[in-house]
Amino acid sequence: MRTSLIALAVLSSCTINAQAPIPVDREPRHRVVFTDSELRVIDVNLPPGYTSLEHSHSHDIATVCIEPSRTRTREPGEDWGKARPRAVGAPNVTDYAGKAGAHTLQNLGTGPYRLIAVENRRTSGWSEGPPLAAPATTLARESRAFRVYDVALTPGAAPATHVHAAPTIAILIEGSVSASSGESAKRLRAPGEWLQVPAGQPHTIGGVGSAGVRVTEIELR
Repeated sequence: MRTSLIALAVLSSCTINAQAPIPVDREPRHRVVFTDSELRVIDVNLPPGYTSLEHSHSHDIATVCIEPSRTRTREPGEDWGKARPRAVGAPNVTDYAGKAGAHTLQNLGTGPYRLIAVENRRTSGWSEGPPLAAPATTLARESRAFRVYDVALTPGAAPATHVHAAPTIAILIEGSVSASSGESAKRLRAPGEWLQVPAGQPHTIGGVGSAGVRVTEIELR
């Protein structure tokens, strides 16, 4: 009997471990494309009908939608939530530091679902400074760990130049831009391409071509 109980306990433990959520960077469709001591950039790309592995988050995260689709999520032990659409350029922020969470994500649509996500690797002591005030730049979302700005330039508009007090990731949503930060310059041509902007360094975004442009800037706090 004792042997049977031990075997059952071991089997139960193995089952629980097998069902434990994996870290987000081990989910095949959540690809880490940049990391340093302050942040990580994750390219999330779910094909039509794809159901992700159950994965966990332990740092606050901000996302912006690049390719929209209808999706739904499921938390461990719960039923699927309601299907939700998300528009191109729509930002979202979620607090996970100190209260790690896990979920499964499913793409219900007929096209891909793509996000660019930025993790703030700080777990406390987020900055309290004022938000950025600059031409063509609007504060779109704010949380303890992020400020998310929308930069919109009409056709023929002058380039926008400003300085972020904290590290920032500038992500192209629409159009084509010439982006520069210090000695680093980059042409962003396709939605989802991005530029790293160091804290305290002026950077410029200028439209290329005859169309307007839109850029989302995710600033750490």
